Amino acid sequence: MNELPDSFPDDEIVTPSALEAIARADINQQIATAKRWPRTRDIHKMQERMIGMACYSTEAAAECFYAVPKAGLTLYGPSVRLSEIAAYCWGNLYAVSRIVDINPASRIVTAQAVAWDLESNVKEGIEYTQRITIKGEDGIKIATLAAIALAGRNAKLKVVPRVIWYPVYERCLATARGSAIPLGARVAEMIKAFAVFGVTIDRILSKLTYEAINQITEDDLQMLRGYYTAIKEEASSAESIFPVMGKTSTTTEPNREASSGPTPEPSASRRRGRPPGSRRNDAGDATTPSQESDDPGQPTQQGAIPPVSESIQPTSAQPPEPPEDSKAKVIAELRDLLATNQKSEPGLMAKMQEWGFAKNLDTQPITLDDYPENTLVQVAAKWEKIQDKLR
Repeated sequence: MNELPDSFPDDEIVTPSALEAIARADINQQIATAKRWPRTRDIHKMQERMIGMACYSTEAAAECFYAVPKAGLTLYGPSVRLSEIAAYCWGNLYAVSRIVDINPASRIVTAQAVAWDLESNVKEGIEYTQRITIKGEDGIKIATLAAIALAGRNAKLKVVPRVIWYPVYERCLATARGSAIPLGARVAEMIKAFAVFGVTIDRILSKLTYEAINQITEDDLQMLRGYYTAIKEEASSAESIFPVMGKTSTTTEPNREASSGPTPEPSASRRRGRPPGSRRNDAGDATTPSQESDDPGQPTQQGAIPPVSESIQPTSAQPPEPPEDSKAKVIAELRDLLATNQKSEPGLMAKMQEWGFAKNLDTQPITLDDYPENTLVQVAAKWEKIQDKLR
C-alpha cells in the first residue's frame, strides 16, 4: 500500500488564480452586504412596492403578463418585465444568464440562468430552449436574446417566493383591463400594436371567431394583450397564435363565367363525335348541360365543370375598384359633411373600423382614401343616421 508523502512539490500545489480570487472576494462582499442590510420582513409593504411599479399605468401592467394558446385554451403567465420588478423589489439577489448551445441544424438555442438569494443562500439554476423562427443571422440573435431573457425570468421567479409576486401578477391582469378608457379606443390601439408584427384585423377576428371589431369584450382584450406580450418577448410567434388562413384563388380562366362547360377546342381543328357538353348550337354559342336542363338534381356529365354557387364564393374577393375620379367625389362629399357638422375624420375612421368596414382590407386604412368607393358610398348614404355617433 502506497503511503502519502509528507510534503508535495511546489509545482503541484494548486493556488487560486487572480481572477478566481477577485470573483470570490466579490461574492463574499455581496453576501456580507446582504447580511448587513437585510430585506424588509413586511410582505405587504414589499407587495405594495411591486404593485406601485407594475401597475403604474395600463401599458406597464399589460407588459407584466403573457398569453399563449395551447390545446384550445389560453394560458396566462408572468412575463420578463414582472420578473425584473420582483427581483428589484426583493433585493439581495444575484442573477446571471448565458448561452450554452446554439444548434443551427435543429434551429434551437439553449440558455442557462442562475439566480442566487445572497441573504438566504438559496440558488436556482434553469435551462431554457428557444426555437429559431427567423432565417439568417438576425434570427439567431433574436432567438439568443429571447432565450437569455426567458431563462432569467424563470430563475428569478423560482427564487422569489410565489406568495410574493403572484398577487402582483393578478393585480396586473385587473389593471390591464383599463376600464377608465373606452373599450373601442383600447381595441383600436391593440389592433394598431399588432400591425407592427404583421397581424391583420382579419386574423385577430378569426382567432376570436368574431365577425366585427365591436364584438370584442374586456376579457378578449385582456387575452389579446397577453398574446402581444408573448409575441414581443419571443415566447411565441405571431404565426402560431394568429395562423394565416389559406387563401382561395379567385382567378378564373377567360370566358369561364360565360360557359360552365369545358374549355372549347381550337376552331382550326374540329372533329366529329365531340362530347355533348361542348357541342355548339345553331347560333354558334357553346352549350353545356347546365344550360340544357334547369334540374339541379341532374348529374353533371363527365368533362363538364359545374357552376359555382354563390354561397361558396370566396368572401375575401373585393369588387372591382371604380374610376378614381368618382371615388374622389365621394371622399370630397364626406369631408364636406364632416366640416359642416364639425366632425373629425379620425373619429369617422374609428367608427368605420368599429363597425367592421375594414375587416376585408389587406392593410389598415389610414385615411378615407384607403377605403373602396362602395364603402364610402354606403357611409355617405347613411350620414343622417351615423353623424350623431361621431365625435
